Amino acid sequence: MAQFVKVSFHGPGRSIGDYMKRLDAAGIPFAIKSPDNAGFAMEGAKIARASGLSHTILLRYTAPGDLAHDIPNYKKSPKEAAADYWDELIKSIRQSPEIALYKDLIWIETVNEARTQLDPHDPNFENMHPVDWLGELGYYIAQNILNEGFKACLFGMNAGTPEPGDWKQPGMRKYLELAAVNPDKVAVSLHEGKIEGFRPGLNIHSHPSRFHPYLIGRFKYLFAACDAMNLARPTTFISEWAWKYNTMPVPERAMVDVKWVAELIAEYPEVRGLFLWNLAFGREWADLPGKLTQLIPLITEYALKTRFPDPVPGKPIALPDLDETTPIEPEPVESAQPETPTQKERGKPRVPFSRTYVLLPPTADQAWAVAAMRATWDDKRYTVGGSPDDAGVGDLADKTVIAINPNEWGAGEDGKGLKGFFDAYYPTVKYKPVTAVNPSQLIRILKKGV
Repeated sequence: MAQFVKVSFHGPGRSIGDYMKRLDAAGIPFAIKSPDNAGFAMEGAKIARASGLSHTILLRYTAPGDLAHDIPNYKKSPKEAAADYWDELIKSIRQSPEIALYKDLIWIETVNEARTQLDPHDPNFENMHPVDWLGELGYYIAQNILNEGFKACLFGMNAGTPEPGDWKQPGMRKYLELAAVNPDKVAVSLHEGKIEGFRPGLNIHSHPSRFHPYLIGRFKYLFAACDAMNLARPTTFISEWAWKYNTMPVPERAMVDVKWVAELIAEYPEVRGLFLWNLAFGREWADLPGKLTQLIPLITEYALKTRFPDPVPGKPIALPDLDETTPIEPEPVESAQPETPTQKERGKPRVPFSRTYVLLPPTADQAWAVAAMRATWDDKRYTVGGSPDDAGVGDLADKTVIAINPNEWGAGEDGKGLKGFFDAYYPTVKYKPVTAVNPSQLIRILKKGV
């Protein structure tokens, strides 16, 4: 069966509803992940119920019940820890009783980035290997989720973990055996992406093949372990795929990565979805949500137009040992080629002009945008938007950015905030920070002049 684009987004966000509706109308299955938002999960489930398409919907509770996080108690036996954890998880699930109408369509993803390495100073229950313990814990939690009528998805493994051989730990094998015979009800979730410092010179702008298969495509080690154990490869979700926790490349560059990973996972039908981190707006995420939001229409169009060839069932996997001295692939030609004269002309204006851009923070809603327009449109004709790259780009001699409440963008890549971003990437910008407590005050400040 031909494969569709399985790259989607982590979290509800602006325009994500359009992504779901357009793919559904075209008969293309979509995938969404909803952290702590049963309403968004139900929105996707209602579309799936109405159309009958096999859309993928993940729902994760980041702090189930009265817990502070979603990592169970390592000091208890896996069975006891699973029972305690389930008592809290079911509290969160039942806070939205209407979700029961769609439970057969929703994957409950739970447990997130638990430890996978032995720690002699803080051992697991009876010195069990952490992955052995996690697997057995997951087996019991999955049984509870299935008994409740939902689909079960564990473990949100941190990028680059676990060690390949640890998938064969007895407890984990127990979970994988359950997943093997229940591909539509039990799944594994992993995190992948780019980690700066993984190898010298690599960063969020490096081609994804240079992180493969250690941090990107790491799911192959899971599949290889299942092949070795004569188990069917489990349904798998890359439930977080990140460039960095609080930033990402500009959309044009990011789409190079999206297309590469889309082609990669299309070869493996067991991988049913990959979710780009993170659409949730907040100071700690800096400019990431705003940039990622710009990918929604691009990925929507890409998904509508793209089909991949039928994958080869059980395609053999050849993998290198995870040795830090293993050579990495050179930068692909298409991403390393020098600029052509035509590319250098991009951004040049038809005629020279001055531009002032009122940059709103990621937390600003429509009222702030209206206020900025009311204050500047009639006599100044400023540009108003929410993208630092839009504000800084262009071969102009006179570019001014009026940054509203710049602290809302967070510390940024270098800890120097929004000012550091412009200094690094758009140093010719005249940067003017403005603090306003509400839209009314913003109108007064902008009318007065900055």
